[in-house]
Amino acid sequence: MEQLRQVLASKQGIVVIADEGDYIRAECTSRLMRYIDDIEFLNDAEAGVIHVRSASRVGHSDLGANRNRVEEIRRRLAEETVD
Repeated sequence: MEQLRQVLASKQGIVVIADEGDYIRAECTSRLMRYIDDIEFLNDAEAGVIHVRSASRVGHSDLGANRNRVEEIRRRLAEETVD
């Protein structure tokens, strides 16, 4: 979770709203239209995974922005784990 906190802090447009140990909630603001998306992380230590929920607040399609954001965070976490 500490690595996740570092990755989130380094990403422009992401603001952590709640950090409760095994749970993090953040808001992500898009550059172009300034839409706010929600992203949540829950550490499931027993299963050895971090569950992720990412959703747009407005509209029916975000043109893949949430998925791309989650994949970028996942990639950065994997890179930092290897280092």
